[in-house]
Amino acid sequence: ISTKTARKLQLMVDPCDPADGEERILFPVFGPDKELYGLTGRATNKAARLKVRDYFGLKKAAGLLGAHLIDPKVHRYVLIVEGLFDYANAWECEQPALAVMHSTMTDRQAAIVRDFGLPAYMFYDNDSAGLKGANTAGKQLVKYIPVMKVRYPEVWIEIPEEPDGGHWLKDPGELTSDEFRSMIDDARLF
Repeated sequence: ISTKTARKLQLMVDPCDPADGEERILFPVFGPDKELYGLTGRATNKAARLKVRDYFGLKKAAGLLGAHLIDPKVHRYVLIVEGLFDYANAWECEQPALAVMHSTMTDRQAAIVRDFGLPAYMFYDNDSAGLKGANTAGKQLVKYIPVMKVRYPEVWIEIPEEPDGGHWLKDPGELTSDEFRSMIDDARLF
């Protein structure tokens, strides 16, 4: 993630979370009204026992990461993603993203998306939890706004330290700008 994107998203670093000693990237969660709801943080160490931690009483179910950045006068659509790094990568690739911060969308989160009045592209992870989450979210939204399903391209990601030497593309955090654009262009109505 570039410095420009980190500034836009107001990302911070907690070098040593007092709860477990892990370094975390902190993501402030604002409402559409720009009110701060709290912070959520993702460990930078893949082996961390607790990967995600919430701060200052953040109630994830009540908000969407990125809601303060969406402007219906500027954006033509929104991407719905699950995770923090998915969200950061989407904005790095200049895509207006909202993160549910887990695999399911709550009724309150669905209401926020509906209030924007923009088409929503379901960029959930390409795994069983993501497919289930995208289906559930789509059903919550489809009566109110256009909902688009995307298909992941078959791209092998080489990672020598993984047991199989890599994995198939399955996560918006791994997409390039061109892959986002291609998936948006090839999306189908829910």
